[in-house]
Amino acid sequence: MSLKQGILAGCAAFVLGGAAAGGAWAQNLVINNARIIDGTGKVIDHGFVVAKDGKILSVASGDAPAGSAGQRIDAHGMTVMASFIDAHRHLIPGPATA
Repeated sequence: MSLKQGILAGCAAFVLGGAAAGGAWAQNLVINNARIIDGTGKVIDHGFVVAKDGKILSVASGDAPAGSAGQRIDAHGMTVMASFIDAHRHLIPGPATA
């Protein structure tokens, strides 16, 4: 993961995770055109995340619906890790070793 991708992933986790902690952080956000790793480990190469009032409404492939309200972020070339609550994550590629 590049530094730019890590920064975007951290920002998304901070915004969405902060929203869960209290209403003052809640906001509407549309992250479009991103590579997404969801909470199940599924990877979407070109997709979007829509959050309303600080809660994730949808994560899907393609472009976000035109009517999606909120701050829009074009995440071209970046990775978003949707549904991680903790803003501190280590992704280690490769097989696990014993």
